[in-house]
Amino acid sequence: AEQSELQSMLTLARLRLSQGSLVTPPGDSAHDYLSRAADLDQSDTAVVELSGEFTNELLAAAESELANANLALAESLLNAARDWGAPSAAIDGLNNALDQARFLRRREEMTSLHAAALRRIEQGRFVEAENSAAYLLGELRNLNADAALVADVEQQLSSSLISGAQQAISESDWQDCEYFIGALETTGLAATTAAELRQAFVYAQRQADYLATVDPVGALSLRKANAPVYPREALLSETTGWVDLHFTVDLQGTTRDIDIIDSQPKGGFEEAAINALAGYEFEPFEFEGERYERRLRVRISFRLD
Repeated sequence: AEQSELQSMLTLARLRLSQGSLVTPPGDSAHDYLSRAADLDQSDTAVVELSGEFTNELLAAAESELANANLALAESLLNAARDWGAPSAAIDGLNNALDQARFLRRREEMTSLHAAALRRIEQGRFVEAENSAAYLLGELRNLNADAALVADVEQQLSSSLISGAQQAISESDWQDCEYFIGALETTGLAATTAAELRQAFVYAQRQADYLATVDPVGALSLRKANAPVYPREALLSETTGWVDLHFTVDLQGTTRDIDIIDSQPKGGFEEAAINALAGYEFEPFEFEGERYERRLRVRISFRLD
């Protein structure tokens, strides 16, 4: 019965060998049937002969898969050949070829990822989705890519994000500010610069809010206010009136950007009011250790006492 099983295993092993089913499918390959035959009688002449043929086929198949860049399958076949006692010289030669193929594939992957990441940066696809520049940077890092390639992507990505944030701040585009600064924070790039940009963003947004609201002149402490010079014509005609103005108090406490909002009578006192307000000086406004410009309103009256 054992001899009959041995012959049966050898027959199946030869069949699978002729079909090229060397190590797959699991449980129904030349490797499986020949292993069973060897377990039954390793010294059997037919087993020894077929084992040699099988080993040669494994080496040939491994070399073929290497040529086709099927590296995982080539490694599996090479391991099987080693287990079946293939010559060391043949194993070492194919192992070297396998290592070289892996090196080349890894280098190609690194180069491809690097190029793709730079394209995403050019396209403005920084962090928002898979295959963004940040995602590809992570893939480069996971691959333990060359430091120079990783550093190049990091530098160009951080530079683009910093530039975008700076432009958004200058244009008061708060949505873009949050995007670019948030991207820097998420990726961990240029942490110190990201923190500085976040601070600049908060300052710029708060400054814009202050300038968007016109507060009464009493909101700030007045250091100096010269009385307006009464226009000669109005004085001779004993004309009274007033001028409503909006203006900005800058970081030094001086006035600028003076706008006439209303006046009574028209054309009588506007110039005198502007000249007077231009000489006002205020205590600079501060909040949480930072100075801000403020937009204020005032009515300058002209009365005959």
